[in-house]
Amino acid sequence: MIKIKRPDGSEPAELRKDAAKELRRNRVKYKNNEKLSFSVYSQLYVKNALNDIFQLKCAFCDSRLNGAGDVEHYRPKGKVHIKVGTAVHKIEGYYWLAASWNNLLISCVDCNQRRNQLHEDGVTWSLTGKGCFFPLANEALRAKGPRSINSEQPLLINPCLTDPEQHIKLLENGSIEPVQMNGSPSPQGESTIEICGLARVELLKSRAERAIFIKSTIRHIIRDIEEGKDPTDDLNDLLIMLDKSAPYLALARSLTRDKLGPYINSLGLAPLL
Repeated sequence: MIKIKRPDGSEPAELRKDAAKELRRNRVKYKNNEKLSFSVYSQLYVKNALNDIFQLKCAFCDSRLNGAGDVEHYRPKGKVHIKVGTAVHKIEGYYWLAASWNNLLISCVDCNQRRNQLHEDGVTWSLTGKGCFFPLANEALRAKGPRSINSEQPLLINPCLTDPEQHIKLLENGSIEPVQMNGSPSPQGESTIEICGLARVELLKSRAERAIFIKSTIRHIIRDIEEGKDPTDDLNDLLIMLDKSAPYLALARSLTRDKLGPYINSLGLAPLL
């Protein structure tokens, strides 16, 4: 998971027009207690624009997408699921944000949809995937309309608003854990890892395999430098893994900072980290 800049003016022109029409219809339906309908968010032009911003990678796990990916609502459009102990309660969602550009992300199926996933211990199975979950630090502050949105304190990280590296740490073995903050794990890190299933075993293995290539490349660069050789070939390989379109970019950045530290500035890597 990496910080993503959503460029100003990136909203498709069609979305602004179509979203306004859909919202007007749904406001009438909501007032009349009728079933709401949502279709604008799933249009191909929305997916294409999101894929361009997120570089064909999942907003949550940073894996390459298999196909176009799922358009994900950061704040759920229909119902919001709230976990209380072992029970799940359903409340009204943020229907007015169903086609709001800043509420839309792109996600892989495993991070977006509720599915049984095997965790990194190789034994535990559990339902993970964001689905309709959107936890808050204080449920009493949940917005009932557009005007109270800013009072919320979301526990799910939105990579367009928050730098995930401040809350989530990736380890060399592919594992993931919340960053320690004042002696306690980051609540945002914990919630995002749990809800999106970022500790599922297949994802751990994919990150671990990527780490092997990154570390090998870094070792070759250091060897070349210490032996007075030109590290350009290996450096170019590392640059590919540090490109914003590369999967597991946060892992590549972390390993580069940790293992190539003394040479980062001389190699011109600082702006990429």
